[in-house]
Amino acid sequence: MLKNYLKLTLRNLRKHKVYSFINIFGLSIGLASSMLMLIFMYSQFSYDRFNEKADRIYRMGREISSVEGDKREPISSAQAAIILKQDFPEVADVVRLKGMGKVIARYDDKQFYEQDMYYADPSVFDVFTFPLIEGNPRTALVKPYSVVITEEMANKYFGNDDPIGKVITLDNQNDFIVSGVIQNLPKRTHIEINMLCSFATLTAQNQPDLLNWTSFNYYTYILLKDGADYKALEAKFPQMIDHYVGRDNKTVQGALSFYLLPLEKIYLYSNLDGNPPGLITEVLYFSLLAIFLTIIACINFINLSTARASVRAKEIGLRKVVGAEKKQIIKQFLYEALIVSFFALAFAFLLVQLFLPVFADKAEVNLTLSLAQTIEIYLGFLVLSVLVGLIAGAYPAFFLAKFQPVKVLKGNQLFSNKKSKLRSSLVVFQFFISAVFICHTFVLDYQQKKLQAIDVGFHKKDVVILPVTDGRVRKSIQTFRSALLENPDIIGVTTTSSLPGLGIHRDVKIPEGYSNTEMQLMDEINVDEDFIPTLGIKLAKGRNFLEANKGDQQNSIIVNELAVQKFGWKDPIGKTIKYSVGQDQYNKGTVVGVVKDFHLSSLHRVIEPLFISDNPDKINHILVRVSPQSINGALEFIKAKWASVFPDHPFQYDFLERKYDLYMKTIGKIIDILSFFAILAVTLACLGIFALAAFISERKTKEIGIRKVLGDTTFGIVFKLNFELLKYVLIASLLIIPYAYFMKDFLSMFLPYMADINYFIYVEALLLVFILALLSISYQAIKAAIANPIESLRYE
Repeated sequence: MLKNYLKLTLRNLRKHKVYSFINIFGLSIGLASSMLMLIFMYSQFSYDRFNEKADRIYRMGREISSVEGDKREPISSAQAAIILKQDFPEVADVVRLKGMGKVIARYDDKQFYEQDMYYADPSVFDVFTFPLIEGNPRTALVKPYSVVITEEMANKYFGNDDPIGKVITLDNQNDFIVSGVIQNLPKRTHIEINMLCSFATLTAQNQPDLLNWTSFNYYTYILLKDGADYKALEAKFPQMIDHYVGRDNKTVQGALSFYLLPLEKIYLYSNLDGNPPGLITEVLYFSLLAIFLTIIACINFINLSTARASVRAKEIGLRKVVGAEKKQIIKQFLYEALIVSFFALAFAFLLVQLFLPVFADKAEVNLTLSLAQTIEIYLGFLVLSVLVGLIAGAYPAFFLAKFQPVKVLKGNQLFSNKKSKLRSSLVVFQFFISAVFICHTFVLDYQQKKLQAIDVGFHKKDVVILPVTDGRVRKSIQTFRSALLENPDIIGVTTTSSLPGLGIHRDVKIPEGYSNTEMQLMDEINVDEDFIPTLGIKLAKGRNFLEANKGDQQNSIIVNELAVQKFGWKDPIGKTIKYSVGQDQYNKGTVVGVVKDFHLSSLHRVIEPLFISDNPDKINHILVRVSPQSINGALEFIKAKWASVFPDHPFQYDFLERKYDLYMKTIGKIIDILSFFAILAVTLACLGIFALAAFISERKTKEIGIRKVLGDTTFGIVFKLNFELLKYVLIASLLIIPYAYFMKDFLSMFLPYMADINYFIYVEALLLVFILALLSISYQAIKAAIANPIESLRYE
């Protein structure tokens, strides 16, 4: 029977080539889009799963609840890890990591800026699967000033030499002995590592915040024992906080708490304060697009199969007359649908190979399709093909199997109004989805242009970023600044702890009018007296920091307008803010100025109350604003002065505007992928309506011939044929109007600063869909209308 079904299917495909092509090509596009999503989802959900104990590893973070909402961050204190291991029997092990920022690493004459470097406890090798190819995991990170590096770093610094025992100097001041080499880690990990320095180094340096429960500068990862429930462990954290943290716990009408996030969810579900929605939102969004594309492809198959039922009605009638049962007819058409689906699957593989590099580039992920991939994803493709075949073929199979032989062979009407309404509804649905895709693309593109026009509150063009990696650079900044300002192409030089629009540090403060138990979360940045004029930030009240005034560096602070508003200060100048400098120790700063609100963080996040201080010990970046007319010459001058003042530090620079505008790439990526799917959706919908138009024209050949003989014009015939299908496109277009009201709420998940939507965008999108549908239908309508009526009536 299978051989017979295959023979019949191939015969029908050859006999009706146009419809066969549209069915196979349409299904292949739907399958290809779903296959792309399967590959994409597999890559996203595989993050961190190379760790053998991944299902038992959790990252501890802090959450501060207040009347303003919950603020979640992935950090905790150094003391928390010690207590976890000491007081909780369900904890098998704990490891602390502390980021080192951008560091200068030097060996002999090789010197580079390095990132992805951390201080780590020796237990890092017991918790994570970081295979050592050289060195002993038990002792590699026990001693102070020992470092474990990756294979890539070993080759970079030592070539073919044995790295064990070699000395790497970090920040030109601390010598670390290489005690191990880690196998290069997979790329799919939420935390990339180049070097691990022993945590004992921090203890040897007598870091005061190691004992401070409210110094949240560490990543803490917990390995639970088999069978332990992390939710049960979380429930014990409030007691731990009450016992060890005590009064430092308090914030305004809220409290500090710790939470656990499974390692396998960190990459996708880490929706933390200051960040955009977790990547799972993006993954699910793109997956939904692929599902709808596949549905549109299935709709085309259903519509064409039921529309062409009259062609195959006599075949079905004769089969029933000679003894075929209903279930055999159903089987035949289901097998036909599955065979068509398998043909589409083969073609879809070719489309995936063609589109995968494009999609990977747009999504900014590394995606591959090779024989080396896990069998799971290929089984997923096969299951998907079977599902699509069954879904697309189920309704036509049951519909055609219900035909009664007597009515069919007598030539009675086969289609009820109910069947026609179903097909009409499916056409409306697929064009509605196509219109939704295009509207989303147009609206996001409009939002991106509006966001690019937002005044972020500071000057970001032609600002060069230079790294400050150690104390020696900080001591010579004034010398470097004076040397740069000799050049008339240098407009200004300033220093900062965080990059405006990019970096962000948050901490609790006690503004005047609040008690020690009513701490307020504030964004914080440390700058010098040239920061505000160099970046063109506007003062609303008061003054800037005083030049070379040591009193300012210790006592004066500047806040933004939002802080003044939140704290209820009518006259902010002279108000004080207390801030912690250690366990139970506070300094008090006096507000000397108020700046206009500016975006310290990216446009992913709304502006928060801001605390600006002048502390040269916390400087991490030098910002140099240059004349736009002579950028290249200014860069050469900066490079020469850098080499003169900082000969032991490699010259490395970036532009503030480039780094800040990386945020726009997030929206651009969504627009590109949405455009990709929108094109496919409209193509599928137009293919389907093209085929329906061809079939309707074919069925009405004699009617058209009679109309022409009776004097109907070509325009009149084209209008009647077009209107029969275009009315469904018009209905789909009208349905998008109420949907538009919900779109803004959805997009606000990605865009806190949503511009008011210009509803003419929807008109443009709908007009585009209507024109494409009109072109698809008109070809068949005009072809039928201009045909010679003699050809259709000569045998009557």
